[in-house]
Amino acid sequence: MGGDAILPAALGLGQGGATTEVELRVVVPHPAALIAALPSFVVTRPPQLQVDTYYHMPAPEQLRIRQSRCFDGPVPQTLQEWDLLRIDQIPLDSVVLTHKRQLDALGQAYAEEELSVGDLGALQHVLTQSGILVDVVVRKHRRSFAWDEFTLELDTLPGFGTFLDVELLGVPAQAALSRITALLTGLGFAATDVVSTTYTDLVRRSAQRTSPT
Repeated sequence: MGGDAILPAALGLGQGGATTEVELRVVVPHPAALIAALPSFVVTRPPQLQVDTYYHMPAPEQLRIRQSRCFDGPVPQTLQEWDLLRIDQIPLDSVVLTHKRQLDALGQAYAEEELSVGDLGALQHVLTQSGILVDVVVRKHRRSFAWDEFTLELDTLPGFGTFLDVELLGVPAQAALSRITALLTGLGFAATDVVSTTYTDLVRRSAQRTSPT
C-alpha cells in the first residue's frame, strides 16, 4: 500500500521529533511478589485498561492507536473476564496515536513519536480512507511504575500471562540495555528470562491456532 509510508507524515509524525526508546521484557509468574519487591520510593501510577489497535505498516514501521481507561478493579486474567468488564462503558482517559520505527534486529530499540487524539472516530476514518487497515488488537491491564529514570510497565494480557517491560528514553542503546539489565538482575531476573516475543505476535499466533482450517 503506497499510502503506508506517507500517512504518518500527513498526520504530523515523522518530522524529526522522535524519542529513542530502549526496552527489555520478561515474563512475570508472580506479579504480586514483584510489586512487593519494588523499593518504597518507586512511584506507582494509576492502573489502566488499554486497547492497542495496530495497523498494517511496512517493516520496520509500526502505527498504533492506544485507548486507555483508568481502572482500579480486579486484574482480568482471561478474555471472558475482560469481556465482563464492558470497558466501552468506562470513560476514556486518553487516546494516543504512536508511530514507531524499529532500530535493531531484536526489537529492543525504537524511535517513537506520539500524538494525542481528540477525535478518535475522525482518525479511524482517515486511516480507513487511506487504505490503512487494522492488523491486530491487543488488550491488556497495565500497572506502571517510575523508578528514577526507568519506566516499569507490568502488563497482564488476558489469556497470555503477565509481563514486565523496563524502558529507558533518550539513552544510547547499549548503555540503556546495560542499565536495564542491571535493574532486572536486582529484581531477581536472569538474562535468560528476557523474551523477544511481541504482544502482537502473541495475539496473532493465538488467532491462527483458533481459526478454522
